[in-house]
Amino acid sequence: MLASGSGAASRGVMGTAVVFGMTIATLAGIFLIPVCYVFVQGLAEWGRKKPSNAATPLPELAAH
Repeated sequence: MLASGSGAASRGVMGTAVVFGMTIATLAGIFLIPVCYVFVQGLAEWGRKKPSNAATPLPELAAH
C-alpha cells in the first residue's frame, strides 16, 4: 500500500474489486462464451433436423 491518506482504504477496496472483476470478466470471455456458443449452435442444429420418413410416402402405398 502506497497511500495513507483519508481515502486510502476506499481506493484499496475499489482497486481490489476492479482487479478481480476484470479477472472474472476475462475468464468468462475465454471459457464461458465459447461454451454457450457451442450449446446454442447445437440447439439450432437439433431444431433444424426433420424426420426423414415423415415427409415421404410409404413405398407400398405409392405403388397402388
